[in-house]
Amino acid sequence: MVHWLRDDQVQTGLWKPGPATAAQISVELPANETILVLQGEARLEIEGGPILELGPGDMASLPKGARTTWTVSPTFKEFWIYS
Repeated sequence: MVHWLRDDQVQTGLWKPGPATAAQISVELPANETILVLQGEARLEIEGGPILELGPGDMASLPKGARTTWTVSPTFKEFWIYS
């Protein structure tokens, strides 16, 4: 489930995967993305880059075009910013 907070030059929102979300989610980022993990855990694999293990309070910034694979816990929730 995605909740949009802004949609102009900067897009922001909240993401909490629903029960139908696959164990792994592959995404090619359409913009630069900064995230703040609010709840749960995530393993974020960045093609050609590092693997990030993220938990509550962790932040990460990712470049536009990055190919990512997310593995998230059922309780995962994040605040995200596209710029």
